Amino acid sequence: MNLSGEFPILEFDPNKQAFIEPCKLIKPIDIAARCIICFFKEVVDRLANDGKLRGIAELRCECGIIPIYEMELQEEKIAIFNPLIGAPSAAALLEEVIALGCSKFIACGGARCP
Repeated sequence: MNLSGEFPILEFDPNKQAFIEPCKLIKPIDIAARCIICFFKEVVDRLANDGKLRGIAELRCECGIIPIYEMELQEEKIAIFNPLIGAPSAAALLEEVIALGCSKFIACGGARCP
């Protein structure tokens, strides 16, 4: 039984290009390949306030400006940013940081139970 006509979500789209491609809107910059996605905003803010991070880009969203930082660790540059709260914002910002030029990621975060 073929249900794809009845349920459009089941249709296959062979086009590999996404409808919205951040790399078509965002130009790559000189940025480290490695990037830390840090959900602990206070950690990113403390590192920035202590002068251990250097701002290299800013992304904009409805919540405001999201700074993209760079730090040096063992003589290697690493990008770092706070993706706000929740998977949708993290995914959207990740797509934009990929368009900037980062290609290797590690996420650092936590969850709280009531």
